[in-house]
Amino acid sequence: MWDLRHHGFTEFPGMVFYSSPNKGPKAIPGNYKATLTVGENSSSISFVILPDPRLKNTPEDYEKQLSYLLKVRDKVSEANQAIIDIRVIKKDLNYIKEKFANQSLYKDLYQQAEDLEKEMTRIENQIHQTKNIARQDAINYGIKVNNRLAFLLADQQLGDFPPTDQAIAVYELLAKELDDYLNQLKPLIKNGVESLNAEAQKRQIPLLKEKG
Repeated sequence: MWDLRHHGFTEFPGMVFYSSPNKGPKAIPGNYKATLTVGENSSSISFVILPDPRLKNTPEDYEKQLSYLLKVRDKVSEANQAIIDIRVIKKDLNYIKEKFANQSLYKDLYQQAEDLEKEMTRIENQIHQTKNIARQDAINYGIKVNNRLAFLLADQQLGDFPPTDQAIAVYELLAKELDDYLNQLKPLIKNGVESLNAEAQKRQIPLLKEKG
């Protein structure tokens, strides 16, 4: 069974988005082939997705919409992958903090882990609204850039039309905002993790895994 849509964006455990269902863009009119493979055996069938005859869209219109929507979808995935990476490292940082919280011998290591966690949490909260645990929470706390991109993805799928100038401008604005956060995150993870790992090695503590 295929719902005639491309894959949606990357999700993470506990993700709550407001008014932004995770639906990938619709496949555009054209020729397609489906292949079923079981072990070494496969069977294929060709089929055609026809355009709505009521619309005056050109093939270029469909292509423009699909290209735009896939770009927005991938940006949502990029934002959500950053949240996944942050939380994996924060879990390791919490292990270090809990293990050495009351040991003066490891005070410097504890403080280093705490400082790194605070900075990563700051960026996490800029990318995703961590206070939202139910859909209606957004009424009180608002949404952040990953949800705003996801809402843009949903909004621009409400009809078969190429992206408007306004939709393009909104994407560029949100993408730049996200990129600014990611550009802060990448060196923070690399330098922070490398520095903490160097200290951990001296004390024979399992290393953190670098992400991003």
